[in-house]
Amino acid sequence: MCFRGMMVLSGALFLAGCGGRESNAVPAADSSAATAAADLPQNGAVTYAPITGKVHEVKMMGDGTGYRFQPRTIRARPGDGIKFVMHSLPPHNIVFDSTAIPADQRAQLYANMRSPAEWSSPMLFDEDATWELSFGNLKPGKYPFFCNPHLGAGMTGEIVIR
Repeated sequence: MCFRGMMVLSGALFLAGCGGRESNAVPAADSSAATAAADLPQNGAVTYAPITGKVHEVKMMGDGTGYRFQPRTIRARPGDGIKFVMHSLPPHNIVFDSTAIPADQRAQLYANMRSPAEWSSPMLFDEDATWELSFGNLKPGKYPFFCNPHLGAGMTGEIVIR
């Protein structure tokens, strides 16, 4: 009986030590994330604009030839959208450098992303996982993006709205 009691007590102490506390560790700063955080749109009047046109599909891939978005350049019209599909060698995400986005379009693009992360889609891990982005209410221009885990491997893309 004493042994069983010690096991219960040990388990309770282990669980108490593992959960419910916040870490004081500070994650390493990413300069693009810091820039993006400083440039978050402050205009609360801009809201999500739904996809009203064509949905373009972009595969997020990694294989023996490297990491890439396929296609790398998407030519679209205002109101179109993109369905990003995790295809191979995860994880992948879609990140916009807010300083590369036309200043008068930042708030709308940010609202259309509907993502809890600053200027980033959720991280996609599972094959065929998807994330959609609307170009609703966006003006013509170039909107470059990249995959954060594979930026060093050249995984970049560009949306050209005509």
